[in-house]
Amino acid sequence: MRVHPVSVRSNAGMTLLEVLVGIVIFAIGIMALVQLQGSLARAAGDANTRTVAVNIAEEIIEVQRGFSRITHDPDGVEYAYADIAPAEYTVTRGGLTYNVDISVTEYWYNKATSTFTTTEPVVAAFSDFKLMTVNVDWGNSPEFMIDQNQQTTDRLGSGDVTLSEVISSM
Repeated sequence: MRVHPVSVRSNAGMTLLEVLVGIVIFAIGIMALVQLQGSLARAAGDANTRTVAVNIAEEIIEVQRGFSRITHDPDGVEYAYADIAPAEYTVTRGGLTYNVDISVTEYWYNKATSTFTTTEPVVAAFSDFKLMTVNVDWGNSPEFMIDQNQQTTDRLGSGDVTLSEVISSM
């Protein structure tokens, strides 16, 4: 019986080409992770800003719904249904300025047609319902710039939310 010698494979290591291919693959993977991290950070910032804007709109609506009388209070102590009116102002939270635009549409009940209308009847003193729409936007001001000469054109870092609520006079 003849025994063949066991072939011994040389453990010379990796070639320079194999090392370079491995480094390139690793670098591509790291770049993809860095890009993903940047996207996640932008999305988290946007979500936080939108949450603050929604909270501002909800606060405004809840304050408007908390009226305690129908007619204006001559002393200005109690908030009234008649005080629910369109308005525009700014709110600053977390170093960011939010622009608030409130629009109000009044509705009256027409007994003859059993429908609601935006046309005020002759005898009505107050509307039956008000549709209040609150729009909150951010990042559209002149101080929000990419550089000194160019304002953002793709709404990067800006946006808006709109909430609507029907408020009854009852």
